[in-house]
Amino acid sequence: MTYWQEREEKERKEKEQRMLWLRSLQPGQEFVYARHSVGAGRAYDIYEVVRVTATQIVAKSQYGTEVRFCRKEGHMKGQHRHWTFAEPLTKEIAEKMEFAQLRSWASTFNDRQTLDLFDLQALRELKRAVGRIVHEARERREPAAQELEAV
Repeated sequence: MTYWQEREEKERKEKEQRMLWLRSLQPGQEFVYARHSVGAGRAYDIYEVVRVTATQIVAKSQYGTEVRFCRKEGHMKGQHRHWTFAEPLTKEIAEKMEFAQLRSWASTFNDRQTLDLFDLQALRELKRAVGRIVHEARERREPAAQELEAV
């Protein structure tokens, strides 16, 4: 089998699996749809299935808007992008989304060289540590504020 035949066979199997997955979607289940931005790469939006018809998947975005997807291919209705389609929300995609969110959060740091050293685990630990510090600071502030109100 040639390289191209192997590639076509792999693509055919992936399409078959995607079609089976699309057919199995039920209301309440979540999936992702990729957005592409020039210079920004690939970002994902999470959608929740609202209802399923014979030809469409009606879903609600994480922002509350209702969107329709082709049940056969998984493409968003009204979009003419053939390289993006609905995908299962896998652990890998969830981690990519979390990583992008944490990088965005951490980008408020001014030292870019230090920021580039952080991997996903380091960013998770940093976020937990800052969250704990903020929580403790708020707890210390609340009794002082209550004492001032009592005076």
